[in-house]
Amino acid sequence: ENLPLKGITSKSIVEDTFNQVRNSYATSTFSMKEKASHFHEVMRLDIDVPVDCVIVAHFGCWFQWTAVLDELKAELSGTGTTIHTAYDTNHLVDDDHYDDLQEHFADFRLRVNGEDVCKTFSYSFLRQSQGTYLTGTLPVSAGVIEVTLDARIYRNNLGKIEQSKFFYYDIHDRNLHVHAKKR
Repeated sequence: ENLPLKGITSKSIVEDTFNQVRNSYATSTFSMKEKASHFHEVMRLDIDVPVDCVIVAHFGCWFQWTAVLDELKAELSGTGTTIHTAYDTNHLVDDDHYDDLQEHFADFRLRVNGEDVCKTFSYSFLRQSQGTYLTGTLPVSAGVIEVTLDARIYRNNLGKIEQSKFFYYDIHDRNLHVHAKKR
């Protein structure tokens, strides 16, 4: 109210004064094959902000499940079930043999300075390929801000969480977008 009309123009504001945006993307495949059942860092982006701000982070990708057929054949050999009746080449699990395979899941989490701002839970191996998108915000102090995306794969074997030997997923076309909204 105390400024004259057009007293502040875009020319009088230095770039990155109110907002700072950084992006990272990868078209290479990140494989979760033979990964332990804890979270693994998939992407990381650091942004240096000179003032306190709010970080708004976004992550997106798609991922695809693959069966490790040799491991599945070995697991099913004592059950009297063949690999082709339990899990066929069209990536379909037969309902009668679901209990032979147990459940395999993918989880993702988005973190800012080590604090979870968004999580996904239990993407099942029953859908061969799918996408995910995470977004979260966190107020932070000035300094270097670390934004990470972590993923994990695990098998829920009758309530026991263990490493998945029979299935894995590959993460494709991932991107991480970080927006620092300054005070």
